[in-house]
Amino acid sequence: MNHENSYTEMMKSTAMQKHLGKETFMVELYVDMMLQEALLKNEKDKILVKIDEALDQRNEENFHHYCKQLQEITQQFGT
Repeated sequence: MNHENSYTEMMKSTAMQKHLGKETFMVELYVDMMLQEALLKNEKDKILVKIDEALDQRNEENFHHYCKQLQEITQQFGT
C-alpha cells in the first residue's frame, strides 16, 4: 500500500499551511498592537498623574516639563 500523498493532497496541505501562517502573523501583529497600546496608555496615565501633582504643588517648571512629554508622546503615536 502506498502512503504517499497525491499531488492534490500536497497542494491542499501547502495552501492550508500558508493560510495558517498568515493567520498566525495576523494574531501576532494584533497582540503586539494591543501590548503597545497598553504600554502607551500606561505611560500617558503616569504623565497625567505627574501633571496633576505639579498643579497641586503649584510647580510650574514640572508642569511644563510633563506637558511637553505628553505632547511628544501624543505627536509620536497620534493618540
